[in-house]
Amino acid sequence: MRVLRAPLFWLAIAAIVRVVLVQPWIWPDSHRYLSEAESLLRGAGYATDGVLETYFPPGYPVFVAAVFWVWHSLPFLVAVQIALSIASCWLIYLAVRPRGDLPAVIALAAMALHFWIALFAGAVLAETLAIFLASLLVHLLSKVEQDTTSVLVALCVGVSCMSLALTVPLMAPVGAAIVLSVAFERRKRFAFLAALFGGALLLYVPWQIHCQRAIGEMPLLTLYRFPKEAYLKRGLALWIRTWARTQDDMNAYVSAKYFDSIPDDAFASREQRSRLTSLHAQYREQLRIADKNRLSDSLDRLTLVHDRAFEAAALRRMRERPFSFHVVLPLIRSFHLWFDEPVYGDKMPIRFIGRIVWTSVSILYVLYPLLFLGTAALALLSRKPIPIAICIGTIAYTFLSAYTALGEERRNFEFIPLLLFLLFYLPARKPRRLRGSG
Repeated sequence: MRVLRAPLFWLAIAAIVRVVLVQPWIWPDSHRYLSEAESLLRGAGYATDGVLETYFPPGYPVFVAAVFWVWHSLPFLVAVQIALSIASCWLIYLAVRPRGDLPAVIALAAMALHFWIALFAGAVLAETLAIFLASLLVHLLSKVEQDTTSVLVALCVGVSCMSLALTVPLMAPVGAAIVLSVAFERRKRFAFLAALFGGALLLYVPWQIHCQRAIGEMPLLTLYRFPKEAYLKRGLALWIRTWARTQDDMNAYVSAKYFDSIPDDAFASREQRSRLTSLHAQYREQLRIADKNRLSDSLDRLTLVHDRAFEAAALRRMRERPFSFHVVLPLIRSFHLWFDEPVYGDKMPIRFIGRIVWTSVSILYVLYPLLFLGTAALALLSRKPIPIAICIGTIAYTFLSAYTALGEERRNFEFIPLLLFLLFYLPARKPRRLRGSG
């Protein structure tokens, strides 16, 4: 049917799917995003509880603050995100169109019907913004592929890569690899290179100045740094990395329910399990009391004991099993990061779609990484700088996410635009140059 090849038809389908699935979804991270956005609107800077923030990416709070500056309303924020999600579909269509109208429509349909991308449009989370930035980047890369020498395109590529790195944790290797690959392809164009790196520096420099003001140092390579004097259950986080394999395991960091179900092989002995479990229960109780009564002295003392106990247990296990800690467990977590279906599905409005549909969605979720693996292999064989950079950046992101145990399955959806770009970039024939391209 001719209508199925019409891009406007699929844009309408994208809008319908997102409106049908929409339900403002508040996740624990959402409260932090909203608090940081309010801090920006008050003129207090990018801060959490009055303290300048340097550990979490600022991209989404800045976006929320900008939306709230126009109209301070959660439904309006969701409406803007739905518009961004639909715009992402259109950008993918424009990116793939040089390869042909049919491939472009297929890519558009894949974005329009992607269940998780549509569902996240209603979530107060960074995913929709990040997917839009990735789609914009893919569109710009298609311009580069068409041999553009436009300084404006170069500037926008630099800004997009740095925006993505400042929105998604651990995305810096992907952005850096893409910038370097584009620079390699245009290495003889000085103005293009100046605009490319200048675009990245437009966001990189202000963030480094913010970090210098906040903590007295600049995280030049990692982008993010947690204040040395602050506490974020570091000992517990390090200990979890000595045994955790899945996202469920890593949820022991935030949930007493998951902590109680930790397997026995995570502990050196029954005595250690009893001692650490008891200590963690005391800590959580003191945390609850402190939240109610604003009393912190006893909590501060217990925090130090809690941190040192788990850190000692972690260091002991690391000495006993260094290869497992540094290689085996990160590789296992890398697999689960891509192939486990999201563990937070029960918190989404999916009950009405039925178990059969949900099973189909879960199967499709697993197919994406398999497709990515196959495409990545072709990309590495193609010897094309940009596909190779995307693959190297993705591998670096995956291992860093797994090694630090900071990876979350929901972050994977930011890679869907890059996957679709790879799928249609790799054919050997030269893409046709569209009228009006730079």
